Amino acid sequence: ETKMSVEVRVGSIMSQYVRIRDIVPPQNSISTHGVIVDYSVPKPTGGSDNLIRIVLADQSVSSKQDALMIMWFSFPHLEIPQFRIGDIMRVENLKINSHLGAAQGAKIKDTVFYTFSKKVGDPVVPLQLKAGERAVVSKLDTQIIEALRLWARDNFALFFTTDLGYIRPLSETHPGPQPLDLVGQVHHTMDLPGGSFAVSIRDQIVPVYSNFNLIQPVSFTINFYDKYAAVAKKNIILNEWYKFQAIGVKSPVEGDATNKSYVTRLLPDHPLLCNRTLCEAPPVIPSSNTQISVVSDNHKLLLPMSITEIKAVPYIEGKQETFRVL
Repeated sequence: ETKMSVEVRVGSIMSQYVRIRDIVPPQNSISTHGVIVDYSVPKPTGGSDNLIRIVLADQSVSSKQDALMIMWFSFPHLEIPQFRIGDIMRVENLKINSHLGAAQGAKIKDTVFYTFSKKVGDPVVPLQLKAGERAVVSKLDTQIIEALRLWARDNFALFFTTDLGYIRPLSETHPGPQPLDLVGQVHHTMDLPGGSFAVSIRDQIVPVYSNFNLIQPVSFTINFYDKYAAVAKKNIILNEWYKFQAIGVKSPVEGDATNKSYVTRLLPDHPLLCNRTLCEAPPVIPSSNTQISVVSDNHKLLLPMSITEIKAVPYIEGKQETFRVL
């Protein structure tokens, strides 16, 4: 029986790693670790290949703007690993270029990616290791990865506070000169004439009350054209949640993906979904002037009533901070 092999080594040549803040372009080859804070599904380029964007952060940076962006160009017929946002990545032999004054990584022929579970206490074993493959995990690797797990557990959500501020609810999406970032669950896909492809998304599953007004679920359709249509059809999965970046909005219910658009799959525990999928979040005690609406299972407003203990998850509704009571 063929088994995968993980070797633990002390003083390996692969143990020469650079913190993300200390990466300075240009460099032909560096190695580093980081938490995956963004990982886009493939999108077509102007040539014959596809582009995947990976963003890594570690303890040396405090925002996504300071994190390391890695551009991975790959031919459409090649299999791309399904990395998960939040997991730990070790990348070796990464080329570093300068882009708009910042360091930007580029995958080259010798670049190798390994990812490790984000969960504190899990074995430090590469997740993508297949039968017959061999990987070296040094003791320094283990120390770095365990430290990143602890740091990410307490700080990961901070990298998405800016996103929470400008991602608009679908019910407030209107045409304008600037493209918008949208979050939604794909509930329908369809082929369009001329080889185009469309997905319909919702950012809430059931009606909810907001400031005593009943907000019904809204469906928004995003169209993909030309080469982007075939790539989107292959990589966007029904019933999964995604962030759609830089969507040109044509009407309150429809928009188009552009050459600047990126699509990122979001797992249920992603910070952007805590108000939608009721993922685990630390308890937050609302301030004394917070308005709380309590809704029964049949969506009828229940007032007045006495509340002695609540768990509330903050989310952004327009420019107003609101709390959903769990």
